[in-house]
Amino acid sequence: MRGDLTDEEWVIIGGLLPPERGRWSRPAQDNRLFLNGMLYTNH
Repeated sequence: MRGDLTDEEWVIIGGLLPPERGRWSRPAQDNRLFLNGMLYTNH
């Protein structure tokens, strides 16, 4: 999909995002989906 991060880009950027912890946390891959969506809508 246009705007999707490559695995190599995600390795770099994913580590800069705050960890998702606590009982209300989402799975980590949701951060990637959310960021891909932001990149897609900004094209």
